[in-house]
Amino acid sequence: MVGMVQTDVMAGIAPAELTEVDRSRLQAARGEFDAEVIYLNTATLGLPPRRCLAAVQAALREWQAGRADPMDYDGPLAAARLAYAGLVDVDPTLVAVGSQVSVFAGLVAAGLPAGSEVLTAIGDFTSILFPFHAQAARGVSVREVPLEQIADAVGSATRLVSVSAVQSADGRLVDLDRLEEACAITRTKVLLDTTQAVGWLPIDASRFAYTVCGGYKWLLAPRGTAYLTIQAELLDSLIPHAAGWYAGASPWESIYGAPLRLAADSPLRCLTSLARLDRCGTVIGAAHRDRRPGPPRPRRGLGQRLPCRDRPALRVLRDRLRRGRTRSP
Repeated sequence: MVGMVQTDVMAGIAPAELTEVDRSRLQAARGEFDAEVIYLNTATLGLPPRRCLAAVQAALREWQAGRADPMDYDGPLAAARLAYAGLVDVDPTLVAVGSQVSVFAGLVAAGLPAGSEVLTAIGDFTSILFPFHAQAARGVSVREVPLEQIADAVGSATRLVSVSAVQSADGRLVDLDRLEEACAITRTKVLLDTTQAVGWLPIDASRFAYTVCGGYKWLLAPRGTAYLTIQAELLDSLIPHAAGWYAGASPWESIYGAPLRLAADSPLRCLTSLARLDRCGTVIGAAHRDRRPGPPRPRRGLGQRLPCRDRPALRVLRDRLRRGRTRSP
């Protein structure tokens, strides 16, 4: 279960309607938390489950001891994409993992044609507003309307609607069905912020051009965790402005030098952060909860030989050392 549960009422279900399985799951969920108060503030900051804390602390110990291996973060990162994709009903290849909702919104904003109109709700969260206001020099205009009128306000000139599924300030929900229908008529794209929704409110992200989600609320992840989804047909429309070495088709073999050699999903890959300990806390519990203990991993020290077949980056470093040129990624 995702989300902090304080009572026997879940998603509008009365206690009498809960099955024994439901009650068992609720009890198990409660056992994951160690709040010292009655906590009702998940909408601001979700509490970390025990397994989340354990994963982050384990990663920190590895780092502190000098045993951390950057390549080991590939697994939790892939698991984060997979786990989130399952929550919002999209293919994992259409999910990007990043650090901030506003960064994702900024990528969408930068891809709008000059002179575009963006429709937003009055008083919505600024992370999905400011990136579009920042495009004013290119003639991008932002039109605000009351949330309840946003579907009716979609017009033929509206290029994009940027709105939260659940309003952060007061919990109001946008009518997603009406919005989808209105935008289908004018072929207007939707950027839906699901930060206050995913984790308790079912969301089918495949219905919308883009969705963004901060993970530190209802997903109970550490701060610095965010997700973007995009419809497959729009991948080529986004310029990978933040393309870095990890955007390469083979990231550990594209650390140095030209030419540009991006992965097929580079607009998503370029936003995917690798060496982040918060990724471990995001997915270790959710994606690896059924993982069985295995044999202890060998600890590699500086004096031990690393198998190059598993470490392509070492081959690059070795070759540069031989030529007297070294740089760190």
